[in-house]
Amino acid sequence: MDRLTIERRGGLANLTGRGELDADSLSAADRAAVDALFRRRPPLPPAPGADRYVYVVTRVTAVGREKIEVPEHLMPAALANAVKDELP
Repeated sequence: MDRLTIERRGGLANLTGRGELDADSLSAADRAAVDALFRRRPPLPPAPGADRYVYVVTRVTAVGREKIEVPEHLMPAALANAVKDELP
C-alpha cells in the first residue's frame, strides 16, 4: 500500500497546507494520474500566471520514498482536495 503526503506552498497569501492519504483510497484513474506524474522527468512545466500553488507530493512504497513538485495545473483534484490549510 502506497502512502501519499501532499504539501501545498505558494498562492497569493503564501499559505501552506498539508494532507495525507492512502493510494488505495484513490480511484483507478487518480492512481494512474499519480503514477504518470512520478514517471515524468522534472522539472514539470510551471502553471501560467502569478501566485499559483506548487504541491510537493511524497510517495512512500515498500521499495522506498519518492518526492516530486507538481504545479497547480497538473495536480490531480483528489490529491489537492486532501490538503487542508495550516495557519501560522
